[in-house]
Amino acid sequence: MIMELIRMRYAQDKEQEGIFTCNVDLYKPSSSLDNSSILLCSLDQSSRSSNDLQLHDNIDCEMRSDLRACMFLRSIASCSREFHRRFVLSSKTERTPMLDELLSFNTMEVADELIIAVGQLQTARLQELEAEIDLRARKHFSCSLPKRQRKIEIVLDAEGSRFLVTDRSDLVLVIDPTELYVARRNATKQNRCKVLTAVRIQSVIACATEYDALHIVCECGDEHKGSFVISGRLSLRFPTAAVALSAKETLDKHLAALHRLSSLDASHIIDQCLELSDFHCSAQAETDDFCEMN
Repeated sequence: MIMELIRMRYAQDKEQEGIFTCNVDLYKPSSSLDNSSILLCSLDQSSRSSNDLQLHDNIDCEMRSDLRACMFLRSIASCSREFHRRFVLSSKTERTPMLDELLSFNTMEVADELIIAVGQLQTARLQELEAEIDLRARKHFSCSLPKRQRKIEIVLDAEGSRFLVTDRSDLVLVIDPTELYVARRNATKQNRCKVLTAVRIQSVIACATEYDALHIVCECGDEHKGSFVISGRLSLRFPTAAVALSAKETLDKHLAALHRLSSLDASHIIDQCLELSDFHCSAQAETDDFCEMN
């Protein structure tokens, strides 16, 4: 859920590649006044009948609203730090900025490394199709097309170059910690193969074995058109059921590692927001005490 909210808030900067920004003005609380699903999120859902479809579904709206508030608080804190940095920097330089420039509060927040990691906004480039990779020191499994699939045409580039894969093609599934590849072996160099399809492991939704077959369900983007991924599913057949199970266990292991890392980063974001909230409450109490004394 938090990854989805981050992707909704942050967009690639048009001028600087690799920089993602969020216009905080678009996400301030008042901007949600016309969003009924947010305004009604705290209503008692038990009082609603099962046939009542008014603005609600199975999504935990209250949790989503709390996450929005956390993200907004974090964004305001980031903009405040940038405002403070400008003040400090101006006192250390000979150049005296214009008053309007010095006092302007910039509401365009730049995503930090933590936001980029949790939102998976930026990922390393996958191997190009037809690129040759080395199988040594990589977990890989010999495979072929599923039984009911006799052939498939793989689109290799933007020009529409194609490669025909048949049920007799010598294929291999390569599973790295962050991506998996379906490739064809080099006929003369058994440790080399050419990439035909590349999939990020973080895009994998689920996987399951069926005897000697492995089915992988993943998010289907434009990069998967004309690949082994058909309607969001990648299916391959292995020499034995044991090999198929071993491939699934390897994929499950890397998926679990990525999910653990993502959960730790998400928890770190929530902890930061809680610290900011405590600091705000403490500062507000000190301000109130000061006003009472005067």
